[in-house]
Amino acid sequence: MFFVIPHVSLTNPKLFTSDNLHLPKYLQCAYHNRTQLEYGRSHFARSRIVICGMIRDRENQIDRLRQQTESITKLFDDYAVVIVENDSTDKTRQKLIRWAEDKQVAGRIHVIGCGNRINDPSSCNLSLAPTRPKAGANLLRIEKMVQLRNLYMTYLENNIQFANYEYILIQDFDLWGYTYIDGFLSTGFYLSTDPTIDAICSNGIRHNQFLAGLISYKTYFDPYAHKDEFDQKWTVNSNNL
Repeated sequence: MFFVIPHVSLTNPKLFTSDNLHLPKYLQCAYHNRTQLEYGRSHFARSRIVICGMIRDRENQIDRLRQQTESITKLFDDYAVVIVENDSTDKTRQKLIRWAEDKQVAGRIHVIGCGNRINDPSSCNLSLAPTRPKAGANLLRIEKMVQLRNLYMTYLENNIQFANYEYILIQDFDLWGYTYIDGFLSTGFYLSTDPTIDAICSNGIRHNQFLAGLISYKTYFDPYAHKDEFDQKWTVNSNNL
């Protein structure tokens, strides 16, 4: 069971909580069904979740990532976090290991990347080229992301300790974001009441602007994550993914 948490992306990387951040009205649901939200909360409180993601060269964001992750894990009966780290040239891995060694998380953080090494502080070098800042979606980048994604997929498949976890959440660890808890609880309601739902996801949409905003358009950041059946603007490569 997979789903992706909805975020509101921010430009300020300072730590925050849902209590001190105002969510703009245009990003909030106009109607809140409190019965559904409490049902979702109750369902998650009886469930276990594994959060997975990938990270590279983000040492200054680890504290933010932990806080953002714990805003989700506190809703569940139990949790684990599986992080693929590779090729960092800063102290990203070392900070992740310190998080994993914190007694408060009691072995729930799994830092992987190279072979069978778990929570190993030595560098993990897969010799994968970094993604250029603001690079658009392209086939080489997507193939690299698939390779890294398969690392945590294989790790979950090969570790029996995860067999009793009901949910897997795939999260973009690079986002500075506010977790929209009401949206997340609504997800819990639908997952628990509709057995035909296998996954609930959010779209990654890039807002492109040129000439001081005179020209603007939207594209999906990763074409392999979403393909619109009636959209005729896809490239040949995107359609073949």
